[in-house]
Amino acid sequence: MQKAFLKIALAVFGLLLSLNSVQGQSPTQQLARADSLFNIKKYTQSLEVYTELVDKKIFSTAMLLRMAFIEEGLMHKANALYYLNLYYQYTFDEAAIRKIQEIAEANRFTGYEQTDLDKLEMAWRKHGYLVTLVLVVVAVVFTVLLVVSNRNRKAHWAAQSFCFALLLIHLNFPFKEKAIIKQGTAYLMSGPSAGSSVVAVIGEGNRVTVLGREDVWVKVLWQDREVYVRESNVKAIKI
Repeated sequence: MQKAFLKIALAVFGLLLSLNSVQGQSPTQQLARADSLFNIKKYTQSLEVYTELVDKKIFSTAMLLRMAFIEEGLMHKANALYYLNLYYQYTFDEAAIRKIQEIAEANRFTGYEQTDLDKLEMAWRKHGYLVTLVLVVVAVVFTVLLVVSNRNRKAHWAAQSFCFALLLIHLNFPFKEKAIIKQGTAYLMSGPSAGSSVVAVIGEGNRVTVLGREDVWVKVLWQDREVYVRESNVKAIKI
């Protein structure tokens, strides 16, 4: 009896020690552990650790791609699209866009059409740091000219002001926020209340453009129409 009790006590102690060890791991150690699990094809276990890291806003682009791969293998198409969209936001990898559209078309999800405006926005994001650098350099040049030269001061001042104005617009450009329906079905309402009329019922995996938020409701653009959906039914594509 005493031996049995001792074995149980040792087992419980070992379990607690193991849990404490995992919880005490640094993010770098957690990521290395998840990568190790992924490499030996323990996908669901690695996904659990990756998800914990994302919840802490700790991630790498390779990790996002691996999460998309696992979620697609588990037939969780909405989650796979979510991580692929995140991956694309940070890498601008055209292969990711093709994969996103492939999954969307195969499952008849809407909201993934690439308009010319979408392409322009992505190009702006991709080369945003270069635009910032050029505007800052040009603004500094005209600032120096204002200080050291008395000639054409009005022209230099106008050019400097114009550069700073463009820089301000660039840094505060209102990029469109996207979100994915994450529940089995979501009701799109004509207004931000449960008493409003139902415009449409859509399934998980469909993507919408976020226009704003009001209490527990998110105002979204759906097929060129402004509608409302409960915040709990959507997952914003951002970390």
